Amino acid sequence: MRILLANKFFYDHGGPESVLFATRDLLAARGHDVIDFAMQHPDNRPSPYAAYFAPYRDLRTIRPSPATLGAALNFVDSREAARCLRRLVRDHRPDVAHLHSINHQITPSIIRALRDEGVPVVMTLHDYKLVCPAYTLRAHGAICERCSGGRFYRAATTRCRGLARGVLLSAESYVQHRLLRSYEKVRLFLSPSRFLAEKFREMGFPYPVEVLPNPAVSVTPAAPGAPARRDGFVFVGRVAEEKGVATLCEAASLAGVAVRIVGDGPALSELQTRYAGRPGIEFLGRRAPAEAQALMRGALAVVVPSEWYENQPMVVIEAFVAATPVIGSRLGGIPELVRDGETGLLYDAGNIAGLASKLRWAREHPGEMAAMGERARAAASDLSLERHYERLLSVYERVLAQRPAAVSPAEVRA
Repeated sequence: MRILLANKFFYDHGGPESVLFATRDLLAARGHDVIDFAMQHPDNRPSPYAAYFAPYRDLRTIRPSPATLGAALNFVDSREAARCLRRLVRDHRPDVAHLHSINHQITPSIIRALRDEGVPVVMTLHDYKLVCPAYTLRAHGAICERCSGGRFYRAATTRCRGLARGVLLSAESYVQHRLLRSYEKVRLFLSPSRFLAEKFREMGFPYPVEVLPNPAVSVTPAAPGAPARRDGFVFVGRVAEEKGVATLCEAASLAGVAVRIVGDGPALSELQTRYAGRPGIEFLGRRAPAEAQALMRGALAVVVPSEWYENQPMVVIEAFVAATPVIGSRLGGIPELVRDGETGLLYDAGNIAGLASKLRWAREHPGEMAAMGERARAAASDLSLERHYERLLSVYERVLAQRPAAVSPAEVRA
């Protein structure tokens, strides 16, 4: 089978890219032809299809103003990305297209291009973009579901990303959902977590969503019962407000434990300044995947202190494969993976004292934490690459067997 995988980033940027590359390797190893489509970037991994990639665009430079109107329109719907994709499809004729994170940089224009070229489309939902213009269901430091039911204008009125950016995000959602109806052309949406699938249903998303958990990525596994000195705690991910890194730093100081922050993001500089000289808190910046995995294998626990509705965090799966338990917030899809007292510990999101108590307990009970790590490693077997491959191939085959007509809201199944 010839499978086109599309994602706006083609380097190790975050969770969607971890899934993308794991899927790419998985399909190629089983004899399928994998065709890449993404955005040009100097950090991209090598690809034989790089010449087809869409031009690089930086969302941070765009504001809805007369001077930047053309650039803003390209973030809403990129004709340039659609042209690049058409050329790729006509030259290499994929059987099916599997889209991951595409909004703003390569845009849903490619969905319509694929429809016009007769290529059926599957799309994995890595975030809440299709029901929340701002992606995160979060505004002004709290959970927000005001855009439920397609009331996308509220991204502007609540100014969850500022007025100018909110106007642009609201307009983009209305254009894609109502005017161009791009998402009608997707045969099936895949959700890694039950939580996200249910949240989409609650918020009025009218298209079919099927749960397909993320695979256990290619992490060097810890051998069962392997002796290892584990010390301290580690966070691996995007350093942003909704990820709860500030809560983790405060909790670590309160508990008197050491924590290493691996990753970068919009909050990194401010947090480095705030916690400069604070004992036990170390910001390591972005590290290569192998180095991040080594840090996870050497920690008492990986901490996932998210304060937004996480989908199915890849870092939890990576920690489990490394036989490292997870201390996570009781929010979104995290509790689907982390069973409190069995494969890790849970606390209420944003509760500094609650997280500090979990960190102290973990430090004082290394034997119990090691046992949780072994159970976590066993739990990761349910997310094996082989099982994921079988499920994914079944999805592709079912989509190929469907008639080409768009799915109507009356055919919805959750």
